Amino acid sequence: MNMTIHHGISGGTVYAPPSKSYTHRAILMSALAEGTSLLINPLHSQDTQRTFSAVQALGAYVSGNTITGNLLKANGEIIDCGGSGTTLRLLMGVTSLLDGKTCFTGNQSLRRRPMEPLLTALKSLGAHILSTHGTLPIVTCGGLTGGAVTVNCEKSSQFLSSLLLSLPLAAEDSVVTAESLRSRPYVDITLEMLAEFGIRIEKEANIYYVPGNQSYRSQSICISGDFSSAAYFMTAGAITGAPVRIENIDLNSAQGDTYILEVMKKMGADVTSIPSQRAVVVAGGELRGIPIDCSDIPDLFPVLCVLGMCAEGTTTLYNAPHLHYKESDRIANMALELTALGITTQVLEDGLIIQGGIPKKWVTVHSHRDHRVCMALSIAALVSDGITITDTACISESYPAFFDDIKAIGGHVE
Repeated sequence: MNMTIHHGISGGTVYAPPSKSYTHRAILMSALAEGTSLLINPLHSQDTQRTFSAVQALGAYVSGNTITGNLLKANGEIIDCGGSGTTLRLLMGVTSLLDGKTCFTGNQSLRRRPMEPLLTALKSLGAHILSTHGTLPIVTCGGLTGGAVTVNCEKSSQFLSSLLLSLPLAAEDSVVTAESLRSRPYVDITLEMLAEFGIRIEKEANIYYVPGNQSYRSQSICISGDFSSAAYFMTAGAITGAPVRIENIDLNSAQGDTYILEVMKKMGADVTSIPSQRAVVVAGGELRGIPIDCSDIPDLFPVLCVLGMCAEGTTTLYNAPHLHYKESDRIANMALELTALGITTQVLEDGLIIQGGIPKKWVTVHSHRDHRVCMALSIAALVSDGITITDTACISESYPAFFDDIKAIGGHVE
């Protein structure tokens, strides 16, 4: 499915969808807890549905937004993770605790994504795992007992989160040392939620002390709005000048992508935060390029490219080599599509240099079936005209109502 977007918006209000990161973790922790947990306002998207379906296949009882945890069982289930790296990586640790086999598969994009650092760490902790090339398909066969391990997190913080989710249930105490940790705020989210579910973990610098033989406690947990998704509409307000109000966001959230507010202010956007109403209003401003360290905010990279496109001067996005290993190579693909729009870019090993400019009109750009690339290019189209984006169905991975929300602020989508 392709979409064509025309110039301009009138402004309006958007309700930020629930956080994908929090939803994935809440589903898994609820499935591991004894008793029934209630997820209030979880995200229902393709990716999170993969996690709902996976825990159900492993023995948890799922009814609407309630999950009754159980002693999960591995009886040779085949878990299709689609394109959800979070589902795969977090569940690999969990199923390594279970006697019996669990086979993981996924789509072409997920089959290309690296898993070797997590496989190596789990095996060193006693897990029995089968994988020909360190990628999908992967079969876990139990055996995880705990112990001391070092895990390389240069390509994904999810490797560490997977260990922190599973090791509290292992027979032995564990000490996990994280090397080259990027996207640290996502680990902070994991730790925050583990504490809510009654799990104790001590942290000292990049060393995590995890007592074994713990138990998850069932919870009622409210999922806050997703800053990664809200950032697209903040950017729409910044680059068009039309006031866009984004609601359902917790300005004190542990989400690293709250940093978008600081970035926008530094670039000159008109940003008004209203903590008491859990809202932000963004309405234009004279944008200027700045250097931005993207190490902890990889999901913002595509939309930061759009801000750079619309800013005067040079924007340098750097310190994010892990973006080569997302749903697509986001560095290469954003450079390719900005170039198609007539914007001058320079690809770095760990990022992108963008020269602000006026985008071409009546151009076709490609999503590369990456939801964040697709949404970023759709926002870029608001300052051009007649921009067609290919393969837009991929937005269902994280933000199914995205194009409806563009229409809600006066955008023209066909």
